[in-house]
Amino acid sequence: MSEKSVLRTVSVGLRFPFSTSIDDKVGVFVLSYNCAIHSGYLKHLLENEEIVSYREIEIPRQFYEGLRYVDIEEFMRLWRGEPPSCLLLNGRYCWRLVAKLCQALVLSDDLDFANKLENMFPPYTEKEPSVLETVNL
Repeated sequence: MSEKSVLRTVSVGLRFPFSTSIDDKVGVFVLSYNCAIHSGYLKHLLENEEIVSYREIEIPRQFYEGLRYVDIEEFMRLWRGEPPSCLLLNGRYCWRLVAKLCQALVLSDDLDFANKLENMFPPYTEKEPSVLETVNL
């Protein structure tokens, strides 16, 4: 009978290479497995792989294009359930782009901050209804 190795922790590191530089505090943002699977995108990737103690995933550039390190840092803080560093909708962060990242990662409805951002910045639709289409004539 072979002895199975015991997993002490299962962590997922997320890389945003176009938003991080060598001067930033961290180049990889680490989440627990259970925190990471609040993303439908990550859940799909993780469930189709063998479970290991640590896995790194590079987030596609188009998911976070235009986001700065400070925006991603605050996004990760909220995703982990940590208190925000400031009020939502202050002028320091690019909340519209953070909302786009939440939508691209298919964040769970269980995450209150993601719901609030989705309500403030709904997903883009290719054809917005015209004024005439919204008025019953």
